[in-house]
Amino acid sequence: MTLGERYRVVEVLARGATSTVYLCDDLRLSGARWAVKLADPTGLGPGASARQLFDREAELLARLSHPLLPRLVDRFIHEGQPALVLELVAGPTLAQRGLLSQAETVRVGRELADLLCELHSQDILLVDLSPSNVLLAPDGRPRLVDLGLARTGPGPTAGGTPGFTAPETHQTTASDVYALGALLKASLGRRGTPRLRALLERCTDSDPTRRPSLTELRQDLQADPAAVSAESVPRAAVLAAALLLLASLSSLTAGLLAWRPPPERLAVQAWEALLAGERTRAGLLAARILEQDPSDPEGHILARNATLDPEAVVLPLIVPVTGPEWREGRAFLQGAALAQQTSPRPVFLRVCDDGGQVDRAMSWVEELSRDERVFCVLGPTSSERSLAVDLVAARLELPVLSLGASHPRAWDNAGWLFTVGVPYEARVAPLAREFRSRGFRKAWLLYDPQQVMARDLAFAIKSQLGPVREQVYSTASQDFRELVRAMVQERADAVFFVAAPGSYLGEFAVQLRAAGSQAALYSNVSGYTEGLRKAGGPALEGLRLSETFFPGSEQVKAFEQGFRKLFPGVEPGRSSAQAYDAVQLVVNGPPARESLRQHLSQLGVSLPAYPGISAPLSTGRIPKELPVYLLEVSSGHEQLLREEPPATP
Repeated sequence: MTLGERYRVVEVLARGATSTVYLCDDLRLSGARWAVKLADPTGLGPGASARQLFDREAELLARLSHPLLPRLVDRFIHEGQPALVLELVAGPTLAQRGLLSQAETVRVGRELADLLCELHSQDILLVDLSPSNVLLAPDGRPRLVDLGLARTGPGPTAGGTPGFTAPETHQTTASDVYALGALLKASLGRRGTPRLRALLERCTDSDPTRRPSLTELRQDLQADPAAVSAESVPRAAVLAAALLLLASLSSLTAGLLAWRPPPERLAVQAWEALLAGERTRAGLLAARILEQDPSDPEGHILARNATLDPEAVVLPLIVPVTGPEWREGRAFLQGAALAQQTSPRPVFLRVCDDGGQVDRAMSWVEELSRDERVFCVLGPTSSERSLAVDLVAARLELPVLSLGASHPRAWDNAGWLFTVGVPYEARVAPLAREFRSRGFRKAWLLYDPQQVMARDLAFAIKSQLGPVREQVYSTASQDFRELVRAMVQERADAVFFVAAPGSYLGEFAVQLRAAGSQAALYSNVSGYTEGLRKAGGPALEGLRLSETFFPGSEQVKAFEQGFRKLFPGVEPGRSSAQAYDAVQLVVNGPPARESLRQHLSQLGVSLPAYPGISAPLSTGRIPKELPVYLLEVSSGHEQLLREEPPATP
């Protein structure tokens, strides 16, 4: 293929959401090779223009001269789409390179901080800074190869890479500090001294006013890497850290990763015993956990693991055990625990807590890839974290089967990320139609623009809702008082709350009802889950949802009976069903990375879809023929309003 009648494509260097970068030979300059970036309009959000994005990037590259930026050589139009010809920069991206040493992380941070200072001095905000758009050149220096989302001056958020873009809706120089901190955290993994990690935690604080200024960050990073990372601590603390390191190395030598358990002492002791090979003691501790809480999925997983041979299939689960999404994580673990109990093949479930954080999820995939017995990773549980770990999974060639990603990009990726999630637009469309049919006069649509699924879903359904007022919120905070006050003042009569974790919706409902508003409440959350019920309580009365999983339907009877037997008094939901399906799907698939990847990529394409709990799963393409149930919360239970015909995405 030849681009612009001059540049002959040699190979694809990279694919992004909105463009593809090719290595090209120059047919007019013998021996010259360039990187040609060609727009892909299918990846642009509503209202976005490839021509505008490329014009802005070309203008900035022509205006700037910096050793960390590629040189703009040419620009042209190919089959109606803009293209840029850029200086070819050798070296892997940080996503391909993986974790860096502490000294490398500081050096990269120092260089990028200098670049940001130069950009900010010209009133330019970078906005998008992620491991996939920073190369590590042979001389060890980082090179920024994508300025597509850079903007002049502060302003509203316009995209960015999930997990690496600041949560605030109005981008400022502090937003670039957040992006750099998130990039360095992902590059460092769980390594680094307390002082360095504390610095990066400050950079990624959800409150922009608590982040260090870029000048302050530069000063810290300008020091010698060893000095920056040095920490004055008591001798006892140094000894304790050394002992912890030895313990971690011992666990790795034994073939099991050191897991960071939740704070409950019994669970900590049980995992420590299991990792040390003390299966009898681990089993006794697990039994004590279940005596206190029979519905604790971690206790069931520990108890089952304690009975298994060390050579059993190892299947990691990346879920939020701690953090604001822990209740949702518990629901996924309950489904996985049931699948472990009923699996015909013994499977060792290894729980990996990501705390709901992108960098922790990416670090887990990096570490798990080193265990040869791990041929697939289950999780993460959200679209944001799943799309972020795709960068790592593709580089390491480790299949990742997300437990909950529902964004269409989860089915259209580099070929190593798959999902058992349900495509959101098809599931929510009947609910949006029902919302519109009620003829609300002062309806609001709330979403977090930093959550890729929430943002894209809001764009997809807002025209279906009828006249609505768009308003954004941030999942970095659960304080909705200002929003609620405005809604009460304007006498809003309905709210469509776009969210992923139910705990956010529950907290919003409590604050809304406490302010005296009786506005009708709709949402796309994953069913009336335990986390949603406990967070919202009576404030959720009248909440309307749409689901592809409904307890009591004929399709899920057997699953529901097994679930209630293992977890008395707990109602199963879609999250539990998805985790159950994921474990069964992988355990019954080929136990090798490449063969499993091929298997997952063909399900629903050349192979029959996997018979899931409530609907067939086609991991190779977006599933079709989805059942959809319209539900309403009444007296603390979800009631079926009606069943919609199978929806086609």
